[in-house]
Amino acid sequence: MQVNSIGSSNYSNTFTGGINSTLYKKIVPDYKYQADIFKKLDDVSRTNKNPFVLSDAIYNAKEKVAEFILTAVDTVRFIPGLENVKPKVVKSSGNNITEAFKNIDLKDLQKANEELAVDYSKTYKETEGVRKEIFEKRQATQEMLNKKFENAEGFWPDFYRNLDARKK
Repeated sequence: MQVNSIGSSNYSNTFTGGINSTLYKKIVPDYKYQADIFKKLDDVSRTNKNPFVLSDAIYNAKEKVAEFILTAVDTVRFIPGLENVKPKVVKSSGNNITEAFKNIDLKDLQKANEELAVDYSKTYKETEGVRKEIFEKRQATQEMLNKKFENAEGFWPDFYRNLDARKK
């Protein structure tokens, strides 16, 4: 018998090195172990602020430049009011995307992290009213659903009420 375990994590779409798993697949398409890639991942991980990850990259073969996109993890991006904060771009040159990743200037990455943190902080303060309104609507909806459930009759509502009573 096979059991699939799905772990829940705030960093569900990220690789431990501070980059998204799909970007890692672009950088190391053949999954070969490369010590210099892991060294750079460690540097990127230490440079990125906790909720930020390099989520994707676009490589321009003509100019031999890659643009790495710095965004927040999903748990931050999907907070009401923060969905529209624009990601930051970190450019790096190299003969391919792997080489460009190795050549990322950590000072540029640090600057992008700081700019993104300021953008998120500013937007968070500006959208406080929107967030409060959304949370109030969610609370009202939850209360309405609870009332419907309390007044519902039938097998399943009774079954779940009995389960709730056993827990208490």
